[in-house]
Parts: sequence; structure tokens; C-alpha cells
Amino acid sequence: MTEHDRSSDLAPASGAVGQPDSAARAESEAVPGPVHWVDALAELHRWSEPALTAGPGVPVFGSAAWCALADEDPAKAFAAARAAMAWWSEQERAARQRADDHVQASHAIAGAADWAVISREPSHQELTRRRVNAAPVALPRPPRGETTERSCAPDAQAG
Repeated sequence: MTEHDRSSDLAPASGAVGQPDSAARAESEAVPGPVHWVDALAELHRWSEPALTAGPGVPVFGSAAWCALADEDPAKAFAAARAAMAWWSEQERAARQRADDHVQASHAIAGAADWAVISREPSHQELTRRRVNAAPVALPRPPRGETTERSCAPDAQAG
């Protein structure tokens, strides 16, 4: 993939049908297109390198010393960039851990049963079909002359 291919993939669509170019541009800037994360991450590292390698004079983001810095002071932006990179790193580490946990869980599930045997058992759909198509079951009837009514009264059982 050439640099031109990447930039055209990332470029917002313009010239939408029925809209002037300025309206299409404004709409496309509000809704970003696909992001090439490998390229974005490389650019993020390139951009944030000065902040990450700045000396100990950079205060911790959000601290009183950081709040006291002028907005134009590069150390203020460096501290914010450090905090953002630390947050991103934590998120990536957590996402990788979740993915590893899912892989381990899937392996545990796969090893928990003999799936070849289970696959040969009838499915729920097959069991339902069998039940619907089965012949009606004939219930045994009592011989003639016997009653099916039973009384729960104590005097009827004693006699």
C-alpha cells in the first residue's frame, strides 16, 4: 500500500450528491472515516516522543504545579501527552489481557467435553421434530367395572 493509498483511505468523502462542497466537507469532517491504527500509533509515538523523553522538570498532569503552568508552556502539553500515553498503554494492556482470557476460556470449553460425541446427539430442533411427528401415546385404561375415582376421605379408605 502506497502513501497515497493510505491518505485516500483516510480522506473524508467529499462532493456528496445534492450538497455543495462546503457542506459535504463539514459533514465529512464531523464523521471520521476508517482509521489505520498501525499508522496512527506510529504517528502518535513520533508526535509524543518529546513529551515522553522530556526531563524531570515536567510536572505530573493535574498536579498543582501543572495547574500553575501557563497554557503556552510546552511542559503543560508534555504532561498531558504523558498522561494520555499512560492511559492508552493501560487500555491496550487490559485489552490484550481480556483477549488472552477469552482464548484461555475457549480452550477450557473446547477441552471440557468430547464435542465429537456431542455433535452426534440429536439437536433441540431434531428432538422437537420427533416429538411433533410421534404417534400419540395410548394411556392404559382401567378394566371395565373399576372406577378411576378415588376418595381422599379417611372413612372411604378404612372400609
